[in-house]
This record gives sequence, structure tokens and C-alpha cells, in this order.
Amino acid sequence: DSIAAAGSGLVGTSGNDTLTGTAADDIIRSLAGIDTLSGMGGDDSLYGGDGNDLLLGGLGSDILDGGADTDTASYSAADSGITVDLSSGLALGGDGSDTLSNIEVVIASGFDDLLIGASSGDSIYGGAGNDVLTGDEGDDVLDGGTGTDTAIYLDKASETGVTVNLATGTASGGNGNDTLSGIENVVGTGYDDVLTGSSDGNTLLGQGGSDTLIGGGGNDSLAGADGSDVLYGDTVSTISGTGTLANGLGGASGFGETSLARGDDTSNNLINITSVFANGIAFFGDTYTTLGFNTNGHVTFGQTYSTYNANSLPLSGSSVPPILAPLFNDVDTRSGVVTATAGGNSTGSNLVWYDLDTANNIITVTWDDVGYYSYGTDALNAFQLQIYNQGGAGDYDVVFRYEDVNYSYSNIARAGWSAGDGTQGHYYELPASHSTEVLNLEDALGNTGVAGLWTWSFRDGVLYSSGDLGTGGDAGVAGADTLSGGAGNDTLYGGAGNDVLDGNGDNDVLYGGDGSDTLSDTSGDNELDGGAGDDVLTGGAGNDILTGGAGNDILNSGGGYDTLLGGAGNDTLTYDSAAATLDGGTGADTMVFSGASINLCTYDTGVTMTSLEKVDLTGSGDNAIAFTADSIYAMTENQVNELLAGTGLAGSSHVLVVSGNAGDSVSFGDAQGWIESQLAEPIVLGGDSYSVYNSVSGEVTSVTVLINNNIDQQGLGVA
Repeated sequence: DSIAAAGSGLVGTSGNDTLTGTAADDIIRSLAGIDTLSGMGGDDSLYGGDGNDLLLGGLGSDILDGGADTDTASYSAADSGITVDLSSGLALGGDGSDTLSNIEVVIASGFDDLLIGASSGDSIYGGAGNDVLTGDEGDDVLDGGTGTDTAIYLDKASETGVTVNLATGTASGGNGNDTLSGIENVVGTGYDDVLTGSSDGNTLLGQGGSDTLIGGGGNDSLAGADGSDVLYGDTVSTISGTGTLANGLGGASGFGETSLARGDDTSNNLINITSVFANGIAFFGDTYTTLGFNTNGHVTFGQTYSTYNANSLPLSGSSVPPILAPLFNDVDTRSGVVTATAGGNSTGSNLVWYDLDTANNIITVTWDDVGYYSYGTDALNAFQLQIYNQGGAGDYDVVFRYEDVNYSYSNIARAGWSAGDGTQGHYYELPASHSTEVLNLEDALGNTGVAGLWTWSFRDGVLYSSGDLGTGGDAGVAGADTLSGGAGNDTLYGGAGNDVLDGNGDNDVLYGGDGSDTLSDTSGDNELDGGAGDDVLTGGAGNDILTGGAGNDILNSGGGYDTLLGGAGNDTLTYDSAAATLDGGTGADTMVFSGASINLCTYDTGVTMTSLEKVDLTGSGDNAIAFTADSIYAMTENQVNELLAGTGLAGSSHVLVVSGNAGDSVSFGDAQGWIESQLAEPIVLGGDSYSVYNSVSGEVTSVTVLINNNIDQQGLGVA
């Protein structure tokens, strides 16, 4: 029945009623049935009674009491965003301030809303707009609707972390199991969380605790905050939370484009890998352009290798090749196609597949249900090795993934690597080796905190981060758009793309990888490495090492005893009176004074400067620098000044350009050993004219300095 109010009071029937108020202050009560109560204008009181009722307060400050069963308060007609808190029974904004009780479902406005559930299981629908939803306790339904919506678990009463997976739309832990849809961002608890994104661009914030954040597809922002966190972003977006062998290459069996011929130890192939690593791959001091694949559970650098038994493999001597082995033992593919092992996505091909993915710079080798030892038709093993190029021959991540490992129970099952020189190598015993539990390796937490997944990072060709198989130890980050380290000593890897990495204090290590990256840290003794691309690196108050790598980089000293290494490209290195070492590397590099009233004596100081082409005194005030011919010779070592094209000095070495403003000053500690060149026309660079001075006596007589004529040169005292 549809009943409109004729006065201030309206009572429904035992059926399914639609009860509509007036512009005045109405009191509307339903009895039994599934009823719709609309207050319209005025300060209304709506009481739902039995049944699943829908309450719409309308304009004014209303009382909405759902009564028994599952009742809904709807603000879909509100003309602005609202704040609803079912735990306190308040709804603010929109068309008034309402008092709520016995409400289990909230439908929000078409604007930006803040929606908070109660201790029981609630259903919250954000609708349009960028909404923030938190279910509180209980099994909740959180539906963000359209827009960019955020689910928050930070204020959960539980003292345990949550596991949230936006791809599957589930959240567990924290005193409830929630169903999620239309959620793009997640804020975790103060405990140990596992937050997994979807194919969209997500923001995942771990907050306190030791969190694992997995970005999934899209351009993600991951921030661990406090605790020892593990973050996985876009470059390793193929990481699977279930430990399956997912790489998305679309090859013959989904694991690679090419397979080895069936056989035992002698089935192998030596593959050129320069399509992925253009200059070869550096591995413990040597660089290789080929990898050897075979039907045993390893790959070797620069050669093929048929020996398989790690139990008898010597750890010293020349007989050990440089090798990576996710399962260092004999496997066999002679039996042909087999029944696929349960779980994951292995296919039962009983083949070894490999692929060189030139688009994403990944080498993949997959052992798809291969047998163990003598034909092995029933002891099948599914595992995978991937090598992710992170910006250079020596910078890469090694990933081991496992599905089922049905290895012989009486022998030791090992994984690991050897440098091939008898001095560096490590072999891990797989969890539960020697027992039937090794069958469940896909369920064992790797050093990533993800089941069936282990990863190690190599930087400059040597192992940088590691964790023992099965320990659940720390691991480095491989690729994401925005990474924030939080408290603790963090290691962040940006990988490919234009990344933002912030260590947030303590002693951190940040790698930008490919792309134009921004790396910064506020305090502690940190290492910042931009990798390839035009990067901006900013140190903190501690003693930092900033390495620009390839590209035109900006390196900003942060006030500590810093080391700035520009690398290849035209770099800018800022000096703030505290930096200890500035090395421009190759290219046209500039040392910039970043403060006011800086007075640097280059020949009587603890500052080391080399491979610099220009000094910029501009800063924010009057700055001064003092040279000798020897100090300039050292500053310009290993360079040909690339800034001098068209000046007649192009191609000359040991030439320094000094720019600045009025008020800045330059002096020579060996003034009598210099002369000013008398030029017919002044040299002009960047629109400013320069005077030219040459050293003529002392140990060094092949040094030239160009000084901007904005700088007062009356006190140089040269001949």
C-alpha cells in the first residue's frame, strides 16, 4: 500500500507499505512487512517495525529507527557528501543531521562520503564519489561504487592484522570477514597485514606491523609505514599470492615460448640473452651473454652443465659452474605427457620451457610437472625461475616459484646458487626436505611472506638481499610507482617506470631502477641509487651515498657528510657546506651551491671533487670559492668539458666554468700563477659573458677557468 501523511502522524499496516510524509515534522511508523518510509521535509521520526525496511529521512534532522530485521537508511538523494557512523548512531551532512538506530545497511550519496559501520555485520554502499568505508567489527559488505574508494581497517578493535585481496574482493581477520567491491585503496591495521591489489591502480597503506603489500596490475602506490615491510609493485606484478607459476607470457603452456627436447641429463640449450640484458648479465664479478638451460633443475651462466646432484657437489674448486638452481637435483622429461599435479596452473606437459621477454626484460624458465630421476612418472615437480632486469647488467631480481615439489623423500632437496669460483655460493635446503611435507611447498611462506615464492636481489652483480628458504625473512622491493619505507631500516626497489621512493628515516637503501625516479630520505645513513633515467635524489641529515647512474640526474646533499656520484649523463650535484665527495662521472656535470654564505676552499678542505665541468655559486646568497691550479686539475680529472661547444675551447680537458651572481666571489690561492686571456670577444655561455684565466706556473700549467662576469673579479690578483 502507498499511504501519504495527512497530518503529523502516519501508521502503516501489516503489509508491504510505502509511507510518505510531508514538508512538516512527521512521525511515521510501520508495522510488519517490507516497508518504505520517506520523511520528505521537516524534522521527521521514522520507525520501521518488523521486516526489512527502507528509511529515507529527506530534508531536515531526522530520527531513523529501523526496528527489527535488516533495515536500510538511504541518502541517495542527498545534495552533498555525508558522514555516517552506525556505531555512534549519527549521520551528518547532506540535508541535515540524523539520529540512527537499528540500521544495518547504508546507501550513501552521490558525493564523497565517510561511512563507518557498527560492531555487527553491516552492508555499506558508497555510490558515486570518492568514498571512505570502514566496517568496524563483524562480517561486512563494503561496496565503494564508482569513484576512487578506500576501505580502512586501522581502527579495528581486534589485535590482529587483516588479509585483504581486492582482486578476489575478500578481507579476513580483524574480528570479521568482509566482502569488498568497488574498492581501489586499502588502509591496513597497526598489526601484520597482507594487502593485495587488483588490476586497477591501487593505493595500499600498511600502517603499523610487518606488512606484505602486493600491488597487482595498474600503477600502484604502496607504503609500508612502521615495521619491517615487504612491498611488491608493478615490475613484479606477476607475483601470485597462491604460489602458482603465473607469468602471463602466453607461450605454448603459459610458462614460456620454447621447450627443451625430451630427455635426461644431455637435453640442453645455450641461449643468447642479450635481447633482455643488452650488455650481458653480471654474476659475482663476471659478465655472461648466454645462459644454459637443461632438463635438470638449474640454469648455468656461459655454459651448459649436466651434473645434477647437489648432495655431492663441491663448494670449492673450479668444477662448480656459476649456477642458479630453484631445485638443484636430477629431473627427467623422458616419460612424455603426465597428469598435471593438483593446484596451481601446471599443465602436465612434463617439459622445461623458457622465454626471453624483451618487452618486460624478464627471463623465465619453467619446469612443468617434470619427473624426478629415472623416468619419474609419478614424482612430478612444478617450479619456476625468473630473472627481472632492473636497469643494468648487474642489477636484477631472481625469483623462485613453487607449485608441487614431489621430490624423493629419502634425499635432501636443495635450491640456491654458486658463483662458480669456489668462494661464493649458497645452497638452501627446501622446507620439510626429507619428509612428505615437501609436497606442500606451495603452501610454505617464502622469504617474501607469500606462499611458494622466494626472491633475491642482485645489485652490481652480487647478492644484495636474501632470506633463507622457509624462514619468512625480509626481502627487497621489486618495482612499484610509489614506495614509502616508514620506520626501520628499509630496502626499496622501484624497478621500471617513474617511481617515487621515500625511506622516511633510519638507515635505508633505495634503488630507483629504470625511469625518471625521485628518491629521498630524511635522516640516517642512507644509500640512494637512481639507476637509469633522469632521477632526483635527496639525502637527509645523515651521511648518505647518492648515486645517479645513467641519465641527467640531480643529486641533493641533505646536510650530512655525503657522497654524491653522478654517473653517466649531465648531472647536477648540490653542495651545502657538508658534502664530502662530489664525483660528476661522465657527461657535463655541474656542482651547485645550494645555500647562502658558503665559503669553500677547494685546496684546504675535506671535500673531494672530481669529474666536474661547472661550478654554480648562485645559491640563495653571497657564496665564495677558492681554487688553486692543482685543485682545479683534480676537479676536472677524467673530463672533456662538454659545455664549451662553439667557444674555441671545445675538446679541451681541465677546463672549469664558474657561474654566479653579483656578491659571489672567486679567489686563487696561487694568484701569481695565473694570467687572464685577452680575448677579442668575450666567451658567451647561456647568455652570460665569461672571462678566461689560465695557469702558467707551478706543477700544473694546463688548467683553464672561465668566470662569469657577473662575479666581481677585481680581487683575483692575477697578472
